[in-house]
Amino acid sequence: MKRVANPFIEDEAGVDDEEDEADDEEDELAEYGMETHPDDLDALPQGTETDDRRHRQLDRQREIDASMDAEKQAQMLKERYGRNRAAATDSLVIPKRLLLPSVEDPSIWGGRCKPGKEKEVVYSIQKRIEERPAGSRNPIRIISAFERGNIMQGWFYCEARRQADVTEGLEAINFYYPSQKLTLVPVKEMPDLLRVQKSEELLPGGWIRIKRGKYLGDLAQIEEVETNGLNVTVRLVPRLDYGMNDDTFGAPAADAKRKRGAVNTVRPPQRLFSETEAKKKHAKYLSSTSGLGGKSWNYLNDNYVDGFLIKDMRVQHLNAKNVNPRLEEVTMFARGGEDGTANLDLASLAETLKNSTAEDSYQPGDPVEVYRGEQQGLIGRTVSTRGDIISLQVTEGELAGQTIDAPVRTLRKRFREGDHVKVIGGSRYQNELGMVVQVKDDTVTLLSDMSMQEITIFSKDLRLSAEMAADGQLGIYDVHDLVQLDAATVACVIKVDRESLRVVDQNGSIRNILPTQIANKIIPRRDAVATDRNGAEIRSGDTVREVYGEQRSGVIRHIHRSFLFVHNKAQAENAGISVVRTTNVVTVSARGGRPTGPDLTKMNPALAMQTPGGGAAMPPPRRGRDQLIGKTVTIRKGRYKGLVGIVRDADDSSAQVELYTSNKPVHIPRDILTPKEYVLRLLHLIHSLSNFSQSYFQAASLHGSWKRRWWSWRANSVHFFGRSWER
Repeated sequence: MKRVANPFIEDEAGVDDEEDEADDEEDELAEYGMETHPDDLDALPQGTETDDRRHRQLDRQREIDASMDAEKQAQMLKERYGRNRAAATDSLVIPKRLLLPSVEDPSIWGGRCKPGKEKEVVYSIQKRIEERPAGSRNPIRIISAFERGNIMQGWFYCEARRQADVTEGLEAINFYYPSQKLTLVPVKEMPDLLRVQKSEELLPGGWIRIKRGKYLGDLAQIEEVETNGLNVTVRLVPRLDYGMNDDTFGAPAADAKRKRGAVNTVRPPQRLFSETEAKKKHAKYLSSTSGLGGKSWNYLNDNYVDGFLIKDMRVQHLNAKNVNPRLEEVTMFARGGEDGTANLDLASLAETLKNSTAEDSYQPGDPVEVYRGEQQGLIGRTVSTRGDIISLQVTEGELAGQTIDAPVRTLRKRFREGDHVKVIGGSRYQNELGMVVQVKDDTVTLLSDMSMQEITIFSKDLRLSAEMAADGQLGIYDVHDLVQLDAATVACVIKVDRESLRVVDQNGSIRNILPTQIANKIIPRRDAVATDRNGAEIRSGDTVREVYGEQRSGVIRHIHRSFLFVHNKAQAENAGISVVRTTNVVTVSARGGRPTGPDLTKMNPALAMQTPGGGAAMPPPRRGRDQLIGKTVTIRKGRYKGLVGIVRDADDSSAQVELYTSNKPVHIPRDILTPKEYVLRLLHLIHSLSNFSQSYFQAASLHGSWKRRWWSWRANSVHFFGRSWER
């Protein structure tokens, strides 16, 4: 039975003195030409002394080893000894829970310092430890010191056995606040305090956003990452005004350094670089540079290639988390196509979008598809989200009905042609509604319900919706609303865009306006009445037809003075709205079935004033001019109570009064007006009564006949009002 060798036991035995003596004897025999002792030859088989087979076998083995490749030898040795080495390594694994700090380990103390000077404090402690190391006469007993940067400003931490050691080591440290008490960090919070967040890896072709400067928040693409990892070359769409906002024609750099407050704070829009615009005002600052491909220009010490700005920036000025590039931003970076979509790299977009938060993109009930990984091809609906993990219920295939978990980077929303969707975010088309017409990878093309135009959106920014937006709405304005543009112009809304309105005014002119250019919205009046060419009464909702011109017909939507806004469903242009005059239409049908001919009873005032019972109620006709016109009146009640004005016009029931307070004519019922002369007469009466009563009571007190004089005064005062008094 073959004995298994133990790799941890050395099989070779020590050499003693007897073996050394035997070796010496063999050497002596060799000197005399005898390789084997005569006594040993008797014990060997016959012919052994002349057999060299073992020597030839050893030579062949050495030749094979010499001809064998080094990689094969390494693989053979790994297979022979790798298992024992792995077993030895596994036996040395220490559980992670034993690596956590305990009460027997040194404590961590937190100290306060001046915000922004944490690194200086740590460097001072490190220098002091080097000057007074362990073993010196007065060593520093602080084991280590560190700070957390911008996460916890104004704090630094020291590791030591006792608080007294930290206090002694921090004496006379610059920017340290000794008046603030040191804070002991609990043992359970030590791992969180020392946990380091892994920074995002920047790769060429990835997408980032700028943190500061003129390009704050703009999307940029990484062109190259320096070896040190601190500098990055990015490509972004420039924001240039080409000197249009400069006060002088001097150098922009000099102007910018002259006064800090003189720098223009308005950001120019994003546009590709144009050498034609740059030559108009800054020709001397423009120069052409040689490049490997495309047009390269140097303008104001910046390099532009194919219209894009190529700029070197530091990593701390870039944001690689939650970039969420919008499709309209990405299409600006496409090369080679006039429409900006020829060479769009969706692979780099997918890598950038995988870092987006799952709660923002996926909601319960969204149809999703696993497009990569071990579960590729599964189709289902989301159930819940937990960070970057999404739980979905499989709806198709062998696993239908089961709930599985999948990373968000392996999922994408699934839509079919004909689905009605809504844009939920990540685009300027937010809240847009439309129907899916094409699906390609991660992009979906839909036909907008509002503008009837095709727009392309990422699938993560869409969601199934049952809402409809056939007409659209912008604020309080909707299609077919009547609006007031100025004092003499009204218009009807025929189209609502995201930021503007298209209207047709009373003259038939079509214009695009902003909501801020509208004076107010006119509420339709139910009692609005007009007459057509034949004198028939027409109202909103009646069907009319043109007599001359195109002879269009339609339903009256709005009546404004002598203009009609007519709507025809068969007309595609201007949302079916056309403007006609009342004298150019005839009534086709009236709403409610009322007669369309002229009402002759209203032409006769006598018949109009008759009561239903047949009795005549015709008032006596007035002769001449109304006596109330031109008089000053006071309003006794209503919203204008107490105001004074002059009557400009009057009829049987109301009067037009021009108020003194605002010079504004208003219509007031006649029965609540009091002429000013009656008011003056009443005031004069009150004044005379007060004087008469005072003198009368003085005389009555002298003569004693106050009672008789009182009745005499009362009779006279009542007679002053135009009445007779009888006792």
